[in-house]
Amino acid sequence: MPESNEVKVTTQVDTKIAQNNTSDAVWSFMTSLKSVAKRNGEAQQFNPEKLHNSIVQAMFETGMKDPERAEAITNQIMSRLNIIY
Repeated sequence: MPESNEVKVTTQVDTKIAQNNTSDAVWSFMTSLKSVAKRNGEAQQFNPEKLHNSIVQAMFETGMKDPERAEAITNQIMSRLNIIY
């Protein structure tokens, strides 16, 4: 049977982990790209799938048919957008 000190320490650690996860989730939401301005000035919700589809289409039009590379490019762009915005 665990001593009461061991249970207390475990509970404190679990609480700290939960707080960190919540903080990380809030930070991720606050710093994520939420909208984009269209050419006509209208704000629209950002959709990473549209970005990916545009990359795939551009690659296809130039003769590049590599879905893994398109995914890598999309991920790289998303990482940079998250850092910038």
